[in-house]
Amino acid sequence: PTFPPGVSDSPSSFPTKEPTFTIYDDDEELCIDETKSLEETSISWWLIFLGSRQVFTFGLARFSQIIFLDFLTLRTSFVTKIAGSTISLAIAQSKGWPFILLCWGLWDLVLLYGARRFSRQWLYWQSLIELMNATNPSGDVPK
Repeated sequence: PTFPPGVSDSPSSFPTKEPTFTIYDDDEELCIDETKSLEETSISWWLIFLGSRQVFTFGLARFSQIIFLDFLTLRTSFVTKIAGSTISLAIAQSKGWPFILLCWGLWDLVLLYGARRFSRQWLYWQSLIELMNATNPSGDVPK
């Protein structure tokens, strides 16, 4: 088939088996429609969300436990001087899954929640890897 200038076809996508089209403007730059990114979440976005972003925030939670709990609370007297011995003991007793889950939820809230472009795509500013910017639809998931 012949396509008008500025439109190119790409191979069939998995769920629909219908060809998808990429629209280019006059300068041969990819046209990105921000509203398309809010309609439907792609499978690749879910794989990135669960396979790398959640793993990264879980690693941050584990690192937070090492810094805050193991070092600042148990090895120094910094937290004891600020919060007192009772609070320090309660923090120390939360070591393990309670502290990790709390920090994981807080890191997810800070890095993954909201309507910001960063919450949808961590590498939204770059155009080299299209899988990591607004061309990979995130749907309305981070809200």
